[in-house]
Amino acid sequence: MDHNSACSHPGCGGAVATKLTYDYAGRTVWLVDPGTNVEHGMGLCQAHASTFRPPVGWVLEDERLPTIPRQPPIAV
Repeated sequence: MDHNSACSHPGCGGAVATKLTYDYAGRTVWLVDPGTNVEHGMGLCQAHASTFRPPVGWVLEDERLPTIPRQPPIAV
């Protein structure tokens, strides 16, 4: 999947920030960084990735690397 494509959520054109992949048999969903090589899945923008909830009875594994917020430069 091209991680530079648009969000897969219907009606959203946001840039992909996360990949979502899943295992039906294992009832597991993973959120991974966009550069991660996965066989199947979909891209989600930051807004849709942060509000995603798996189906009832499924497990969500968030394997994205934590992001460090940027600090504004200190004025001297």
